[in-house]
Amino acid sequence: LVSLYIDIGRLININAKDFTEHFLTCSTCINPFSSDSHEHQPKLLPCSHTVCRQCLERIANSQPRSDAIKCQY
Repeated sequence: LVSLYIDIGRLININAKDFTEHFLTCSTCINPFSSDSHEHQPKLLPCSHTVCRQCLERIANSQPRSDAIKCQY
């Protein structure tokens, strides 16, 4: 189990596998984030969702040109 503090003084326990799946993998392609791989670097969207660079580029190219990426979640 991984322990996380949320808010001040509130502790939650989360299964390490669930933590990895939800926070350390791209929710679009399900590949793990990597600081070594240019393609799978995590990128934070304005809505606070995180996707890998490769998926962000694909999402951006599939949408009409604008200043903001529209979140798919």
